[in-house]
Amino acid sequence: MILGNLYGSNLYSLLTISTYEKGVTTIAELVNAAKTDSHRILMMRYSSYFDRFYHATPDNPTFYPIGLHMNRTSGPAGMITNNSHMIPAVANDRSKIIISMRPFLAFNRKFSPKRRKLNIGKEDLFPDTLGLVFQKRSPFCLAVNTM
Repeated sequence: MILGNLYGSNLYSLLTISTYEKGVTTIAELVNAAKTDSHRILMMRYSSYFDRFYHATPDNPTFYPIGLHMNRTSGPAGMITNNSHMIPAVANDRSKIIISMRPFLAFNRKFSPKRRKLNIGKEDLFPDTLGLVFQKRSPFCLAVNTM
């Protein structure tokens, strides 16, 4: 009888341990997440990149599956409407992925009110460059220069 109770409690503890889910860090993993709907992929609604994904054609093997996923799961109304909503959207739900420019993500992560460990992918979707303008001696200069 005692062995039965020990066995039962061990079985229950094994069944309730959640599995560790590896983060999405590469473009191939992002495309796979879009194809399987394992994550919800979001971006700024009507940003400069939004149309590239949302209206992608089948001849683009990266953007097309992501665009299909966005159409299936969110549509334009489900996208993020403000830069300040990026980090909280991901921090509050591990199944969400944000697509945005790396400097914006790094900047928003650094100044997020709740400091959470969030991952920014290793690969870039776009070869774009970005310039940021601040006043001389702005407190943001040091933060941006150390990202």
